[in-house]
Amino acid sequence: MIKKVFFLFIASFLLAEDASMLLKNYSKLYKEGKYEKICHNGYRYFHQFRNNSNLISIYAFSCLYSDYIDRLATPILALNKTPQDRKNRSYFSIILAQKNLLYSAVVDNIAISGVEFPSTDYIISKVAYLFFHRQYSKKNGRYILKDPNNPAIHYEMYSEPSRYKRPLLVIEEHKNGTITIHKYL
Repeated sequence: MIKKVFFLFIASFLLAEDASMLLKNYSKLYKEGKYEKICHNGYRYFHQFRNNSNLISIYAFSCLYSDYIDRLATPILALNKTPQDRKNRSYFSIILAQKNLLYSAVVDNIAISGVEFPSTDYIISKVAYLFFHRQYSKKNGRYILKDPNNPAIHYEMYSEPSRYKRPLLVIEEHKNGTITIHKYL
């Protein structure tokens, strides 16, 4: 019995040490803008930090910023302990749902109407709001959506074949005629 208790104590200490080291490493990478690296590592080693809200949030925001939107599903389920966790969970849930609905509408030609979401500052939310409120024109298979708050900005959304088994949804932000953001979803 004493050996089991001692083992559990040592194991919990090592896990806490691992989480502390991961948080330090991920925080450094995050500050350096190495979001894709964090997202790939976090995806691979999620089981090591699945109970650490700070690490989960860093991982989720990194996946968001590196356009691995589908990887938000796992952190969404895990972010539930604190009000901030639940706020982040809601934010990621909105963006993931908007991405999936846009994909179905544009790639699969599924008519979607009556959709209302809270707005976020993320480009998918901006495009989803305009698209679902039918504030677009269509030209050469592309949806052109003008930013109502900035006349210098418009978005283009379209489907593109890929080397993967499914087509990609592409969203571009154009500012004064130059592409400033190009996302493959």
